[in-house]
Amino acid sequence: MDAYLSLLESKPTDPNMHIINKSFFSPTFLTGFIKKYQSLSCLWNIKCPDYSNNAARQTGWEDLTDFCRTLFPNADVLWVKKKVQNMRGSIRKELKKINANKKSGDVYKPRLWYFDMLSFIRDVEANNVDSDSQEYADDEDLPPNIGCIQTLHDTFPDTSFELLKNERNKRRDSESSSESSSAMFFTMFSQRGHKLIVLDGFKFRRDRETHMGKKWRCTVSTCNAQILTNHEKEEEVIQKMGEHNHGMSKKLPREFISNNLKQKHGKKEDIPLEILSAPPDLRCQITSADISRAKRNLTPRNRSKKVADFSGLVIPHENLCETILTMSSMDNQFKTF
Repeated sequence: MDAYLSLLESKPTDPNMHIINKSFFSPTFLTGFIKKYQSLSCLWNIKCPDYSNNAARQTGWEDLTDFCRTLFPNADVLWVKKKVQNMRGSIRKELKKINANKKSGDVYKPRLWYFDMLSFIRDVEANNVDSDSQEYADDEDLPPNIGCIQTLHDTFPDTSFELLKNERNKRRDSESSSESSSAMFFTMFSQRGHKLIVLDGFKFRRDRETHMGKKWRCTVSTCNAQILTNHEKEEEVIQKMGEHNHGMSKKLPREFISNNLKQKHGKKEDIPLEILSAPPDLRCQITSADISRAKRNLTPRNRSKKVADFSGLVIPHENLCETILTMSSMDNQFKTF
């Protein structure tokens, strides 16, 4: 299992990735992909009425992903977003070169063969080039680090993509049932073992029961932000009160892994299981640094040989047991490296 953790931290390259990239950027496929992307204006046109509609954008990304699955059956939304981000980044670089040559009186001809095909986003990217401090709207949908998910796919392709697919379907079904549907919502442990609710990247601790529901306060003592949840279903947010006077926590991935392991008396060998049990929105943000710090945070008390209970606060995936068995069966293979 140590070898598996080292694989997570080193982020190995899939030997087939070159073939996948070559197929993706082939003129036949990429031409159709760009036309499909252009037809989904809510993904790139800031003037589109649905541009700020999270549900419409999510549907658009899934439609674009379905198009990719005609050639890449295992493609998921994160993979497609990364491809779009890379293409738009290449367009920005070309536009910067054009602007730089204009200032010197030279004429620069873009080298990207698909540059003209993406002419519909030139105005958007030109504005981004002019403002270096602006965060690109297309990047907001994509977590900054997806290497952990890619590594899990490289190691367990069938299992990891099935998990992501099931989670996406569950998340889509829940979007029509509660106010928290479009937000990142999950539960976790605090360092002292208390239950916390995480909503939109902010942590809330249990306050008290009211006649309207359960009240939760932001864990930052100087913040007055609160939420009300249903008496019976805590995942159903009834009301949000107040505004946060601070930024979102950047330590959520590490805290989720470390605090869960501490409460379950888990060991460092259990870290891959905690990664798989994390909510999709959080799992996308887990980096090798988070994994390393989580291992260091395990005290001798937490390194006991007691078998960890992985029921946790986060509802396990239906095939999590199968995933655990898969990793256990491959443990001996890793030891031979």
